[in-house]
Amino acid sequence: MDDSLSNSVLLIMKYAPIMLLPNAYWLMDNQQMFENKWHYKDKVTENMLADHPVFFPPKINQASPLFIMCVTCVVIIIFTSIVPTELLLKWGFTMSVDELEVDEDLPNFFEALMLSEAEKIIAENRQMMTDFGFELAESWLIEKLENAQWPEKAISGTPWYQILCNSSYVEDFAWLGPHVKDRNLFIKDVDNDPETSHL
Repeated sequence: MDDSLSNSVLLIMKYAPIMLLPNAYWLMDNQQMFENKWHYKDKVTENMLADHPVFFPPKINQASPLFIMCVTCVVIIIFTSIVPTELLLKWGFTMSVDELEVDEDLPNFFEALMLSEAEKIIAENRQMMTDFGFELAESWLIEKLENAQWPEKAISGTPWYQILCNSSYVEDFAWLGPHVKDRNLFIKDVDNDPETSHL
């Protein structure tokens, strides 16, 4: 597990404003919808004029902020593509100035997994099966987690792509997972019904 996925997402998302902002500008500058402007057509096969081409300088209306943001995004992307990476690092135009160090010498995932992390998934799956009758995870995964041994070299941090596996979010949401012992004593529903207070 390294930063290749994050780098790929950042590379793709860098161009997302170029696709979204011009489309939003075209919609918000629709003169037929906002100005009630329209044109007769001599033939059915003709296309009606949209009356919203980009003017230079563009006219000021409700779509002008989108046009400004679109031009700004294009300028920033061109700027960051032309300027060398060393200068961008020096000027602070990067996500981080530190190189991510990844320990590539980890064993198999299930041999490097902390037992506490395995118990989270096992307990949540067990609760879903008991209370709602469906599996939260694949049966083969649960079987592997149940047979996991104490790791000689463990994964640091959470290995799961789940928001509630992050301790900061768990604290903010006051989330008590099924892996917490005696969690029923801490959970209380508004209706004061003891039959539902454990869900």
